[in-house]
Amino acid sequence: MLPEVGSYTNTKETGKKKMSEKIETLKAFTQLGFERLDQTFADTWSLDPSDHDPNLTEEQLDWKSCPEANTIRWNLTHIINSWSVAIPRVIMGDKEYKPDGWPDDYVGNKSYSLAKIMGDLEEGKAKLVKSLDNLTDEVLAEEMDWYFGARALRFVILYWFPV
Repeated sequence: MLPEVGSYTNTKETGKKKMSEKIETLKAFTQLGFERLDQTFADTWSLDPSDHDPNLTEEQLDWKSCPEANTIRWNLTHIINSWSVAIPRVIMGDKEYKPDGWPDDYVGNKSYSLAKIMGDLEEGKAKLVKSLDNLTDEVLAEEMDWYFGARALRFVILYWFPV
């Protein structure tokens, strides 16, 4: 579970909580990424240009554009893993964090059905947005020594956004 660090401040005018502009911007870019991914599902999952069916199938999960490319399954599970494990690690400042029950072999796991992957994708979206709701500008400004040296948390978070 991600820590409740609180990203809202009370406004004098309304007494309601208002999110900072930095956090709002992060959330806006996150939502844009979600919308782009959703539009990709709606527009381009057919691998045959003459086939206009927009639905991804189990068979298409293991398609790749060339021998060196990753499969659709690998890309989707990588995105989900980033949202569910990598970004929470950054936000929590814990390089070892992993949700309870999260498998080590999640990315590219061929045993996962399309339904599971799509369900995990939606769950990952919800958890990511909730974790952004709990950030503060002060936390974003904190430096952490990650895999590529000390950087502000906001940089590290954006580094992990794969969409």
